Amino acid sequence: MTFYVYSKADSDSYYCKYAKDRIEKKVLIKAGFDVDKKRYKEGVLTIVSDEDMVILKDNKSFMRHVENGFITYSKESPEKEL
Repeated sequence: MTFYVYSKADSDSYYCKYAKDRIEKKVLIKAGFDVDKKRYKEGVLTIVSDEDMVILKDNKSFMRHVENGFITYSKESPEKEL
């Protein structure tokens, strides 16, 4: 299963999973919404795996961006939403 993550942020962001004092894994969420708002109505799309989505949901910064409306995510493919 994959997730579709939409970002309305201005720039790409890495959300990290930490193990002790080091980064264990990074998940990149693409952005650049201000470049072309008409083309990206929902935000810039990044497709992530189930494993990456678990990391994102455990990341406080990612969830804060979701709560503030900068990021949304769905299991439904963009084709189904059109």
